[in-house]
Amino acid sequence: MTTGKVVLHTTVGPLDIELWSTQVPKACRNFIQLCLEGYYDGTIFHRIVKDYLVQGGDPTGSGTGGESIYGEPFKDEFHSRLRFSHRGIVSCASFGRDQNGSQFFITLGPAPELDKRNTIFGKVTGESLFNLLNMNSLEVDGNERPKKPPVIKRVEVLWNPFEDIVPREKPKSDEVTEKEKEQEQPRTLGTKNLSLLSFADEEEETEETFKPPKKVLAQEFKKPKKKMRSSLGEEEEEEETDISKREEIKKDKDKEDKDWEKPKEVETESQKLKKENESLIKELKSKKRKEREEDRKAAHEAKSVLLKDRQKYVKRKKFTQDEISNIFDSFVTKLHTQKENPESWVNHQLTFEADEKEQKHKTFDPNIDDGLEVLDSLKDPRPIPAEQHLNTHQRKLRATKNLEKW
Repeated sequence: MTTGKVVLHTTVGPLDIELWSTQVPKACRNFIQLCLEGYYDGTIFHRIVKDYLVQGGDPTGSGTGGESIYGEPFKDEFHSRLRFSHRGIVSCASFGRDQNGSQFFITLGPAPELDKRNTIFGKVTGESLFNLLNMNSLEVDGNERPKKPPVIKRVEVLWNPFEDIVPREKPKSDEVTEKEKEQEQPRTLGTKNLSLLSFADEEEETEETFKPPKKVLAQEFKKPKKKMRSSLGEEEEEEETDISKREEIKKDKDKEDKDWEKPKEVETESQKLKKENESLIKELKSKKRKEREEDRKAAHEAKSVLLKDRQKYVKRKKFTQDEISNIFDSFVTKLHTQKENPESWVNHQLTFEADEKEQKHKTFDPNIDDGLEVLDSLKDPRPIPAEQHLNTHQRKLRATKNLEKW
């Protein structure tokens, strides 16, 4: 919700600006007080970047001037809901971080790259957006300066949410205007050239009659001095009242700053938690990196062992087909020579006790008792009880009787 409204009456047309004074109090207070003091009256929009922004608020018109009501640049203010999402956004033009003064700019389109870089404090609303877009069509030189810059004629504050604002009075200059000098200076009588006139004696008498006495001149010169002293006293009294008002305004501002500094304690706690989370994340990352390095070292060592073993085989001589055939022929001749010798390793056979027993079983001899019994697969080796024998006999009789019936 906007709380505050200002109308800039320009040569292009009016610009209706609504302000977010609850979200951004310092920037809105600065802008409204400068508007009430007539600071922007007669200033120009000295910079126009087509389809991007329009900048103004510099009384010098060079883009390097301007000052805030606080006597020094004030800090940036950001809010999560205030973003450069569309055209008509009014923001502070700063020389750097926390360097905001009187200059401001209005966007001609979305500019998300400026989020959390410049302080947003208002927006252009209603049909006045068309007047803003008319500035986009103005001719500009190579330095982004319009050839016919639009001028802010006057500023009208429709809604001032800050009731305690007291506009500053412009300091009176010590230089006295020409009219005041003319009033203070006594009239000097002009000297005439008497030689050119025929009635010289009469004119001398008239001059003597018009000359005022010395006492009268002294009184005339004393009176303006008294007036000057009284005016200086009034100026001193006005300066004292201005100083007292400024001190009261500073006290109010200090109170507001303290009130706005209270939520910073919550921010510091959240920042501490963020720092702790970041430190834990860094420790986990460092541990993972160490583990990865150790795994890489182990893999590198294993590869080095494999490479050493591989080099043994790689260093071997490569044989041609003729050499391989000669080696194979020599091996075959050796085998033939070894077979002829009965004591050679080729004719040797390995024998075990289990193999000897198997050979004996293959040649079965009934006279030899091996301690083994031969079982008949048709007979059941288990003993049959007497009751079971009777049952089987009765079954046989029934079966025979049934056959006789048939």
